[in-house]
Amino acid sequence: MKKNYFICLLLFIQFSVHGQEIRCGWLDNPTPGNLWLIDRDAEWSISQQGGRESEGIEKIIDNSIDPSEIIYTNGNYGVRCACLSVEVDNKSKTIIKIYSFDLLKIKQCRDDKKIQHFIN
Repeated sequence: MKKNYFICLLLFIQFSVHGQEIRCGWLDNPTPGNLWLIDRDAEWSISQQGGRESEGIEKIIDNSIDPSEIIYTNGNYGVRCACLSVEVDNKSKTIIKIYSFDLLKIKQCRDDKKIQHFIN
């Protein structure tokens, strides 16, 4: 038990020192160059067309996505479910840096009562 607690504490310290957080939710890409993550805490800006982009945005790779795991809202653009390891600015609700990106099944976001309203 103590060993598990110690490992969890080390992981927490590692993420706290670097400001990394794991955030999961709807990854909304309504139009070219516009990208947000909507999780249970906020709507986080990742990029705005003609404006800023989060460092590490290239980690979000569109060609690796199963088309059945996208909810199309505008031609080839839409919403998917994902987890990102990120550094955020809580005040501006901006993702500053993306460390990693993992796709989830759409069902996981649809079943999350805190964020399912975004699609319905």
